[in-house]
Amino acid sequence: MKELKAPENVKIKEFDIEVRPYLLSQDIMDIGESMLKFDNKVEQDLCLMVGVLERCTDISKETMDKTPLDLFINSGLWTKVRDTVVGVGDIYAYVEHKENFYKTMAREIPAF
Repeated sequence: MKELKAPENVKIKEFDIEVRPYLLSQDIMDIGESMLKFDNKVEQDLCLMVGVLERCTDISKETMDKTPLDLFINSGLWTKVRDTVVGVGDIYAYVEHKENFYKTMAREIPAF
């Protein structure tokens, strides 16, 4: 078998950033668990975006903190990053599975 290697980082010249084009399993679980802390889908989506940007780009924490989240979306940066990173859909699947599990448990176990 040929030696397995992770894909190399991708340079998005338009925004002068480097992107790791994949999520680690731990990234998927960590971001998913963070999303589950919010009931609102908009807040969950923002949480997902921030989690992916923090883990998969070379955008500094300082820049992340001082840039309005809407600007990452409206500039097109988030779309470029989201389309580059494999595994973003897996985070949604993780969250949906957990939410469905919690709903099932709430129905099946009577409250005391």
